[in-house]
Amino acid sequence: MDLVRTVTAVFAALGLALVAATGATAGEPEFKSVRLSKDETKALFAKLGKAAAKAKTFHARILRSELSKFVLDEDPLKSEGEVWAERPDRFRQQMSKPKKSLAVANATELWVYFPELREAQHVDLAKGPGSKAGGAAESFMSWVTFDLEKIQKSYRVSVKTAEVPEGVTIRFAKSTLGPAPDGEALDAVTAKPPAKAYVITYTPLASHRKKATIRSLSIWVDGENPWPLKIRKVTKRRDTIVTEFRDIVLWEKLDPKLFEFTPPRGTKVEEIGG
Repeated sequence: MDLVRTVTAVFAALGLALVAATGATAGEPEFKSVRLSKDETKALFAKLGKAAAKAKTFHARILRSELSKFVLDEDPLKSEGEVWAERPDRFRQQMSKPKKSLAVANATELWVYFPELREAQHVDLAKGPGSKAGGAAESFMSWVTFDLEKIQKSYRVSVKTAEVPEGVTIRFAKSTLGPAPDGEALDAVTAKPPAKAYVITYTPLASHRKKATIRSLSIWVDGENPWPLKIRKVTKRRDTIVTEFRDIVLWEKLDPKLFEFTPPRGTKVEEIGG
């Protein structure tokens, strides 16, 4: 299996290079994207970083589209699934269509499982970024910490205002995890679209391009919560992967077993790294 394609696709990684001004439908004002200044970008990252410190869980449906530059006249590969994440390092992605796959990560290990093939890949995360898998996985979780100073050591950061991605809604679930942002009640607030959106684009600096697995990565956020509304990634191979999130639920109490995995008997396991 191609580890880079497998693991990077699993984690969705992230990217739209630049967001252009978008024409509106008849009768609606035209939306014009505006680039944030350095000070505005710093303020946005500070706000999202503060929110990230208390935003514990994320749960959503996934709609994904993948298009390869090297296959002519190919329609995008469409897939559907579900994702759960819990800070600081727990992640589960379960794809259901057109083929089933499962990715489970926690503080110590990553599993990628293909039930139809009865095959799995295992990464011992305790071995650190020096392992073979360290450079391959553009982790979903690492991109939503919003540590601007750290990110800018490897990537150029560009932020623009953007239209809210179509179909996305957010609601807060009743939870025992703590208070919701800005003191909002946790009694199952009605799902509603975000009021606004920004698109944050990362492109590798020249000094980082050789080891980076992406050409560009963009993440849409609402400016209030540190979780993605949409992700677009262009890989080094120039494949484009767009992940859209639907029915987003924040502050849901998640079962710890979601982030554990034991391969079924008879599964062929490939150890990666180490």
